[in-house]
Amino acid sequence: AGVRGYAYELWATVALQHHQLTIDWRLANTGHRSFTTRQYTHNFFRFDNHDVGPNYVLEFPYNSVAQGLEPEQQQVGRAILVRKRIPKWINLVVPWPKGYGGANICTLRQLDTRLAVTCQTSLPSIRTAIHARPEYVAPEQFVAFTLAAGQDVRWSRSYLFVAPESHGDHP
Repeated sequence: AGVRGYAYELWATVALQHHQLTIDWRLANTGHRSFTTRQYTHNFFRFDNHDVGPNYVLEFPYNSVAQGLEPEQQQVGRAILVRKRIPKWINLVVPWPKGYGGANICTLRQLDTRLAVTCQTSLPSIRTAIHARPEYVAPEQFVAFTLAAGQDVRWSRSYLFVAPESHGDHP
């Protein structure tokens, strides 16, 4: 029924095909007042039981300056390198660059295992927040939109998992 004129419905359709997980989203403003909101998805990645530390790399297709780097991380060009095991936790922000019209994408790699995941969101971002602990890395691509009464918005998020050629040790 909503509250003070605000109401919405949110749908998600999840599909898995080969090595890609896709989530199609739809948000509808079912109230009579407009609203602005942000959306992101928690993503927790860990590769082959390797703690987050040396040889984890997060890459972006655009130039931006990461905010909140700790001594264990270093930005080199468009990549954030983890130099040492994360001792407790970190929170970084990679701003969306003004004027950038390319894909909203980032790729997390673990170089020892050659495993990777590419995260892509169909809408432009406002930022990518990165939360990490020794057990996982969570790159979260934020999108924002304003919906008038009766409007809806649709977008998708996909996760492409990449593994080296299998020799019986990886699926």
